[in-house]
Amino acid sequence: MTDYKKKYLKYKKKYFIAKQHFLGGINKKNTVDFVIYQDFDLALIPFSFPAEKIASNKSVQKEIDMIFGCRKFDLNGKVLNNYFSIVRKYLNMYNNKITILTANTQKNVKTILQMYDITFNGVIFSIEDENKNKSKSQKITKANYVEEQNKPFIFIDDSPKEIEQMLPVAQKLNSKLLQIKRPKKGDTNFKNYGMFNQKKLQYIQNLFNNFSSSEIMLD
Repeated sequence: MTDYKKKYLKYKKKYFIAKQHFLGGINKKNTVDFVIYQDFDLALIPFSFPAEKIASNKSVQKEIDMIFGCRKFDLNGKVLNNYFSIVRKYLNMYNNKITILTANTQKNVKTILQMYDITFNGVIFSIEDENKNKSKSQKITKANYVEEQNKPFIFIDDSPKEIEQMLPVAQKLNSKLLQIKRPKKGDTNFKNYGMFNQKKLQYIQNLFNNFSSSEIMLD
C-alpha cells in the first residue's frame, strides 16, 4: 500500500461522512461562512443528463427511459415529482448556503429544475461552461474552484474521483466530504439513485439540524 493510499484511508476514517449518517459538522461559529458544494447529476437529482446535450422535456425523458427502462418513470409522474419535492425543500432551506457545483451546463441545471417548478437563486457554477474553449493547461477542476473560495465547506458528490481530488482541500480548510453512493452501471432500481433515496435521509436530516436553529424532516 502506498503512502498516499494510507493517508487517504486515514483521512477517510476520520473526516468522511458515512453513507447513511452525517457525522457532525463544521463548528457552528463558522456557519455564516460555510458553503455546501452540491453536485447535480446522480447526487442532487436521481439521474444524469449529458452536458453536451440540451435539456428539454423530450431529451430528459429519453435519458430517464435509457436509465430505468422505457416509460417506467414519467418525467412528470408521481415518483419523480415526489423526489423533486424533497429537492425543493432542500434548496429552499439552504438557498444562501448552496453552490451547485456541476460538470453539467448551467443552462441544463436550470432547465431541469424548472421542469419541477424549482427556482434556485443561489450560485450555479458549471465546470463545463468555465472550461469551454480553454486549453488543457487553463482548465479548472471542482477542487480548484473550491480552494479559491477559501471557506469551510461540505462537498457532496457521487464521483470517487472528485472526492479524491477534494481531499487535500478539505484537509486544508477543515471541511467535510459526503460521497453519495453511485449506482452500478445498468442498475434500474430507482431507490439506488440520488442523495434523497439513501437510507431514511438520516444524514441529510442531521445536516439540516446541525446547521439551523429549527429542525426539518424531509420524509
